[in-house]
Amino acid sequence: MTNEGITTDVVIIGSGMAGLMAALQLSKRRKVTIVTKSAIGAGNSEKAQGGIAAAISADDSTSSHIKDTLAAGFNHNNERVVNKLIEQAGPVMNMFFSWNTPFDRDDKGDFQLAKEGAHSRRRVFHAGGDATGFHMIKHVKEQCSKIYKCWNILWLMIF
Repeated sequence: MTNEGITTDVVIIGSGMAGLMAALQLSKRRKVTIVTKSAIGAGNSEKAQGGIAAAISADDSTSSHIKDTLAAGFNHNNERVVNKLIEQAGPVMNMFFSWNTPFDRDDKGDFQLAKEGAHSRRRVFHAGGDATGFHMIKHVKEQCSKIYKCWNILWLMIF
């Protein structure tokens, strides 16, 4: 067994959607290393069947989305975190659109937005029906493969 050293600025443990999105953002300014127990993206993110919500249609607003989210959490949510996440939804969706992520569309080419859960408007995007996670992680992995090198850790032994 050889001991190779790795020089990096940031180590991300996990290669699901959160880890890969963090790697994409951080790699703009830092050298990023991802440690994963399996193949990149082979966790629960690719199995996610639900959609992703973003208030980007003409008849919707981030303030409405925030209000719905706070109400769904019976106002126990951290309002600052809810605001930040929902304010970023539009830019994140635009990133996925630029990667040609195949979100479901109708015959006219318009997105088939769903109204689910506590949402007061249609704002939930799906890709491949109930294969949203699969399609989203596929496109994130493609972007990440252009940027970083990944070490797959099948088991970690600490001495």
